[in-house]
Amino acid sequence: MIPRYAKSLFHCVLALPMQAFAWAVCGPWASVLAVAYWFYSREIVQYQYSIKGDASTATVWYKGWWPGEWDFWSQMDFIAPVVSSLLVVIIGLMI
Repeated sequence: MIPRYAKSLFHCVLALPMQAFAWAVCGPWASVLAVAYWFYSREIVQYQYSIKGDASTATVWYKGWWPGEWDFWSQMDFIAPVVSSLLVVIIGLMI
């Protein structure tokens, strides 16, 4: 069984191709924003689907916009790729 922290760190690997494409098209800082936007919206949707139960998704559209509402690992699934992509940009611009 894969430990939960490894799943959160794997999001950093998932962010690399997205960041590379965004960097090539829009520039380095926009690539960090693209990664942040992608994982932020992903975590919002996962949170909303987890709390909606049998109800329609329209009943929970206003929930989960604040990351403090998410559980710890959902926060890590958002923070880890954003921080790693920020580090990639900083190191890439220094080279």
